[in-house]
Amino acid sequence: MTINDLLRLQARVQDKDAFKNLDDFGDIGAAFLDFIAVSRLRRVISPSHPYYIFYQYEQGLITRPVNTTLFIEDKNCSTACLSVL
Repeated sequence: MTINDLLRLQARVQDKDAFKNLDDFGDIGAAFLDFIAVSRLRRVISPSHPYYIFYQYEQGLITRPVNTTLFIEDKNCSTACLSVL
């Protein structure tokens, strides 16, 4: 995954017109999951709130917290494999 892919994903998330219906949220969630599945991200668990995780990019950037109680984690996948409820 390149920095351009990350920038496209960020632009898509920031576009309020991209979220007109519920399916749009699933689409952006799937795009994020695709991104983290092929990226070399390090998973960081919050020490004070273990249900919050962060992903750290190779460039040292860290994502906003992801509330894992909103996801179902598949133990057969890598640690970055999550499914949207």
